[in-house]
Amino acid sequence: MRIIVLLLVVSIECISQPQSYFVTSSGEKVDCYIDPFSRKRNLQNLSYRFNKSDDPKSIQLSQLREVYLDKKKSYIVATVKIDNSSNRISALKAERAKSPGAKFVFEKKTLLLKPLVTGRANLYSSYSEGITKLFFNVDEDTIGQLLYKRYFLGRHAFYVGPDYAAENKKYQQQLLKYVNCDPRRKVEDLPEFEKFALINYFEDYNEQCKAFVELSTEEKKKLESKTRLAPGLIIGLNSSVANLRSDIIDNYFLDADFVRENSIMGGPSLRISFPHKSKQLAITTSILYLSANYMSRSSIQRSPYFEETEVSIKLTQLKIPIGLTYLFSDNSLSPYGSFGVSNTIHLNTSSSRMSERTFDDGFELIEEEVIDFSSNHFAFWFGLGLMKTISPKMSVFGEGRFEYTTGITKSNQLSSIKSNLINFQFLVGVAF
Repeated sequence: MRIIVLLLVVSIECISQPQSYFVTSSGEKVDCYIDPFSRKRNLQNLSYRFNKSDDPKSIQLSQLREVYLDKKKSYIVATVKIDNSSNRISALKAERAKSPGAKFVFEKKTLLLKPLVTGRANLYSSYSEGITKLFFNVDEDTIGQLLYKRYFLGRHAFYVGPDYAAENKKYQQQLLKYVNCDPRRKVEDLPEFEKFALINYFEDYNEQCKAFVELSTEEKKKLESKTRLAPGLIIGLNSSVANLRSDIIDNYFLDADFVRENSIMGGPSLRISFPHKSKQLAITTSILYLSANYMSRSSIQRSPYFEETEVSIKLTQLKIPIGLTYLFSDNSLSPYGSFGVSNTIHLNTSSSRMSERTFDDGFELIEEEVIDFSSNHFAFWFGLGLMKTISPKMSVFGEGRFEYTTGITKSNQLSSIKSNLINFQFLVGVAF
């Protein structure tokens, strides 16, 4: 007798579901009793009844928009593209022969999605065929899968060792692009692909972006116009060639080839970026100190003497280049291009000409200042480099530049000397 009563109680509990409802795709709300179902199976139809004693009715899942059982069990219905492959190592081994590797293979399904986080950004979970997947959308946009996949790496046939899996973390790019209020955030700042870590991330995003959405238009413009300043240090090698020409025959020695001068330069730098406008474009400037010595030797036979001349030029300079830098990708390691103009201030200048004239009956020494220097000169430059992001607040870079200057001598009608410098620069630096 006790057994019969127990079976009767169990039977009543199975069909006596709490009052629930569903919403059709047309927006109609239907209050009813919804029969038990398993999300583990690929559910196609929902069984329900208006009274506990009624015969069950059925409605296709694709005709629904929402299903509510109780406070802990409510779902939305969405037709999505899903890669439902398992991330368990045991399952990966079993399906290894059929595995497409790192690629995602999608199929279209209508699923019950359980809301995990709601707000400006929504996070959902599905549970189909015993596998849990995560989905998201922002600002009521189309729901898409948050993409993460484990897969076995290919290995040589003669490899001896344990199996190991790699990861396709496409979800990181999705978060940075669609669920990100902080333009300074990098891949390193993102959570691992774990449900509770992602729930916290989405909740933080909704809280941060809620404050942003509530700002006035003027306050938003102020926030978006904020610049990011990254001070740093640069050091490098400046390999320079001086070219001088004179219209005066007696200044023949200036037409001689000067020896290439290699000198060390360095100083502080500043990178100015506008993250809300572009993460890849920035303004760069620096103040670089260097000291260079240029020398040339020449000779000429004149009647009645033979003359040998050595010309020496010493320049102590402050270079102030300013230009644009464009990163070719937003990865942590990215090549970049740069170009701009430069103003070089002459802190200290000197030049000397030492000539020895040899006559038949003796010799003569001549020493004099030969160049009237300008106070500064301008240049055009361009470069190519590679930047590595170490952390959100630190990056290192290396760059090669070509620089063409307008000259080091005064430019006026009385000056007969024309000059320019051609520089090749090899720079390394750090920005904070």
